Amino acid sequence: MEQFKPETGPVKNSTNKEDLIEEKEKRYRTLKIHISSLCKCCKTNTEALECIKEAIRNDVPTKEVTESAISELEKCDCAAGQKEFREAIFQALKPIADLRVEKPELFEQKEKEDVQNKETFVQVNELFSYEIDKDHIHIHVVPEDRVENVLSKFNEGLQKLTKVVEEHPEIKSVTATSWIVGEYPKIIERFGFTLDGEIDKELREKHFKNEKRKVWMAHMNRDEFIKRYLK
Repeated sequence: MEQFKPETGPVKNSTNKEDLIEEKEKRYRTLKIHISSLCKCCKTNTEALECIKEAIRNDVPTKEVTESAISELEKCDCAAGQKEFREAIFQALKPIADLRVEKPELFEQKEKEDVQNKETFVQVNELFSYEIDKDHIHIHVVPEDRVENVLSKFNEGLQKLTKVVEEHPEIKSVTATSWIVGEYPKIIERFGFTLDGEIDKELREKHFKNEKRKVWMAHMNRDEFIKRYLK
C-alpha cells in the first residue's frame, strides 16, 4: 500500500493573508484526494484510520497537534457512509494542513532531522542496522517487514558486524536495542549480551515511538564480541 502522508511538499512562506488562504485551499484539495485514495486502498475504514495515525506520528513535528489529530480520528465512525467518514477524517487532519502553511519551518526542520537520523544507520541485513557512536556501536533491530528465522538472522548479522568492529579500534562495546531483547532476554543472554533493562522515554520517542512492545537494551564488550562472532 502506498504510504499515506497527511500533508507533503514545500509551501510558500508568505505572510500575505490572501496567499495563505489560497495555499490552504490547495492543501485542503490535495488532502481530500489523499484521503479518498487511501480509503479505496484499505480493506476497512479501521485499517485506513490506523494507517493515518501512524503517518501522523511519523510526520507531524508537534506533539500537541499530533495528539489532537489522533484524538479526533478516534471519534470517526467506521460504520458511517464513505462520504461522512472521509469528511470526518478531513476535519481531523485540517489543522495539520493549516500548520504546514502557517509554520512550514517546523516541518522542514523535522524532515532534516529524519534524514540525518536515517543517514547514521547502516543496514546489516533485513533484521537490523547499526550506528557508531564514539566508542561503541549500536545495533537497532527494527525490521520493516516480517522476517522469518529471526534468531538465525540475528546471529548472522552479529557475525557480519564483527568485521565492522575490527575495522574500528575505537569501539569498546556493542549494544543491542530492540523489542527482541525485551521479549527474549534469556536468549539474548545466550548470545553473550549483558542485559541493561528497558530503555528510557527519550530513546523510545526517538527510535521506537511506534513500537508497542517493551524495548530493552543489552551490551557486550569488544573483546568478547570478537571472540564469539569472528568467523
